[in-house]
Amino acid sequence: MRLFVALDLPDELRSACVRQAEALQDPFQQRDIDVRWSTPDTYHLTIRFIGEASDTEADAYREALASVDASAAQIEPFGLGVLPSRLSPRVVMCGSEQTRSLSALYAEVSEALEDAGLDEADNAFRPHVTIGRIRDAEPEAVHHALREAPSVHLPAVTVRGLTLYRSLRGPDGARHEVVETFPLATD
Repeated sequence: MRLFVALDLPDELRSACVRQAEALQDPFQQRDIDVRWSTPDTYHLTIRFIGEASDTEADAYREALASVDASAAQIEPFGLGVLPSRLSPRVVMCGSEQTRSLSALYAEVSEALEDAGLDEADNAFRPHVTIGRIRDAEPEAVHHALREAPSVHLPAVTVRGLTLYRSLRGPDGARHEVVETFPLATD
């Protein structure tokens, strides 16, 4: 099974991300940029991608996550961006500042999962919510579309739970199933 650890978005941030994605659709269509927009029920902020795991590994990761003693996470969105880079935009995202609580949560989750056998992360932690996936577009066209789109206020929120998800790929994109949710301390 394919697993990842994420923060679920409170309704106010999820709704704002939906409005932002809607505001982007016309500028992207006008520039003939092919985007598969994520469905709002899949919006989340990934803390750590695990990837393929056996049932035994999944059980070990669940136990590891249950041992994480971290505080509630502050998500402070800064606006729109693309991943992995400006020169190769493949993901449209609402980015978040790397707050102290997000950084600490990432470090604690990573340490727990690595102690349970997961390899070290390949990429630096870049907190964001994926709102769309770009299919083969000119980088300049993407950046013009992002600049032309109206900006939506993305509220700062506190998240008090960490979720282990199973990702199921299908012809219409990924579907996410909750494996287990772990509470975060409220200080």
